[in-house]
Amino acid sequence: MHDFFRFWWELLALNWRKTRFRRRGGKSPCQAPSDSGKAGETACEACSLWDDKKRFRRVCPLLVATPDGWRCSVDAADVRPFWRRAVAYYAAVLAGVYLLATLLAFIAFRAIGYPVSYAAVIWPPAWSNFHVVRSHYFLAQGKRALVGNRVREASIAFGLAYELDPRNYDAGIALAQLWQSGLPIQSDRVYQQLLASNPADASDTARRWAQALLWRGDFVQLSALALNRLQAASEPASSWVHALIFSARRLREPSVLNRALALPQLTSETRSILRLESAALSGDPDATAHVLAAPLTDQASAYARYYQINFLIRSGHGDRALALLATYGAKVSPDERVALTLDALAQQGRTADLRREASALLTANQQPQIYTLLATHLVRYPDTALLRIVTDRLAAQPWVNEPSGLAANAALLCAAGVDNQAALVGVLRARLRHVTGAPMRELDRAEELLRLRNAPRQWGNFLPALPMLPLDTVYAFFERDTARNRRQPIQPSTKPMNTAP
Repeated sequence: MHDFFRFWWELLALNWRKTRFRRRGGKSPCQAPSDSGKAGETACEACSLWDDKKRFRRVCPLLVATPDGWRCSVDAADVRPFWRRAVAYYAAVLAGVYLLATLLAFIAFRAIGYPVSYAAVIWPPAWSNFHVVRSHYFLAQGKRALVGNRVREASIAFGLAYELDPRNYDAGIALAQLWQSGLPIQSDRVYQQLLASNPADASDTARRWAQALLWRGDFVQLSALALNRLQAASEPASSWVHALIFSARRLREPSVLNRALALPQLTSETRSILRLESAALSGDPDATAHVLAAPLTDQASAYARYYQINFLIRSGHGDRALALLATYGAKVSPDERVALTLDALAQQGRTADLRREASALLTANQQPQIYTLLATHLVRYPDTALLRIVTDRLAAQPWVNEPSGLAANAALLCAAGVDNQAALVGVLRARLRHVTGAPMRELDRAEELLRLRNAPRQWGNFLPALPMLPLDTVYAFFERDTARNRRQPIQPSTKPMNTAP
């Protein structure tokens, strides 16, 4: 054991003395001064206290065994240091200690749960990215907390993950979505940061932010976001044109549309639609409706056709809307055709035809989207008898208590709330809790709310508690508030819609 410690000391001390001897001269620092100083005759004083002198050769290979014992193999003048040997030994030890330390650190990190590789632990330049590893660790913690319905814990974990690495898009978007109901200002700030710092994910960020703003009814910010995305011109514009028009209607502000008209990125068709809507909001509905009453050309977009038919229904001309639907045929998507047909029949008061159409749909198609379409219609146009038909059919579906049925159950819960059907709200709320496994405490006041005189209007306050709602259902809620202000019927015209810039 003594030799072990002497070895590490002499690697430095003896080589230092030898180096100084080579530079300054004088007596040899390691040979016995009483000997001749000649090779093979002179004893090594440096190893005199070693228990096993053979071990000393690892410090100085000049020591050799002779019949007279261990002697120095060079003359005193040729004594020299062996720094390379010293450096090699110390480097090997340091490397071993480093490898052991990094291995223990790696084991500790993996035991904690950090998703780190041994290469990242052993390579110092990779340490600068350790905050990214920690960020992903907290992201995984947040996801596990969400699965266990520990929302507060998930919020803290996502917050730490995003703070450690603002480029962690998954953490940022999860945090923004968790905060959008209880902490809307902070949520909007995160969405704005994500939009600026993650251009590759800008479309997804904007879509999620738009849904949050719509759910909260923040149409000022929604119109600003829609304007921003139209200016970016990096994705299909129809959804943002619709969001902009819807916001302008809710705000009753034609200026929102006029700002968009100044954008050079817009197509001539989009400009035409925005001008028509601006004119309607400015109090000139007859002129715009006369133009919209004529069929569009084959070059028109799907959104232009939807806008035209929807505008006619809002203007009180469901009959003309149905005629245009028949004219366009397959140019209108099946889901839009169903929704527009139901709304047009309801606007005309053709209750019997409406219920026959709904029953035929339920018989022909058992998929959840038919129920969400019908529920969305019932939010716009409450009909107790039809609501009962739809909910009875829903209860018999095999997927009613599965995740695939969440949207349909949530949409019908809203339709029941708008129609003041307290018992039905209770049934659907219990079903949602069963399917999600979440308490959904925000809906605990549902029955109390239904006893209020203005319950249908206040029912929209629960929208943030139902993130599984289809987007069209949310739009339908806010359309209800403007239903009283829908325009009087106008006289249709055969004049074609102007699509010039």
